Amino acid sequence: MTRIGFVRHGITDWNLDKRVQGHTDIPLNEKGKLQAKALAGRLTNEDWDLIYSSDLSRAKETAGTIAEAKGVPVKLDHRLREMDCGAVEGTTAAERVTPRSQPSYPPRPAGIVSATIARSTLLKNHERKVMQAAPTLS
Repeated sequence: MTRIGFVRHGITDWNLDKRVQGHTDIPLNEKGKLQAKALAGRLTNEDWDLIYSSDLSRAKETAGTIAEAKGVPVKLDHRLREMDCGAVEGTTAAERVTPRSQPSYPPRPAGIVSATIARSTLLKNHERKVMQAAPTLS
């Protein structure tokens, strides 16, 4: 039986700042590197044959750390990247919301939605991308 596990990359400085990352290639920070090492240690007794990873450095480094500890290869696939968030990438929620008390504040760019809708859409899109890529990963 094939078993598939999902691992999120370690933390980045943009995670700490609550900035949208998307396709922007933000590397792991020191804490993220420690998280990857800790997870690799936790997975020592699990039997893995292969690791697939996004080609973005934060995911690639997390996967590489785990793969090295387990002695398995990593295959990179750009289809496993986070959703491309366009103009929203690099911004915080505060930078995307027009305060009611400041009517002269620049309007939100077209297509930017609430964080709740964005999260829901992101999860649905990522699940769809993984399911589309799964049969062709080899």
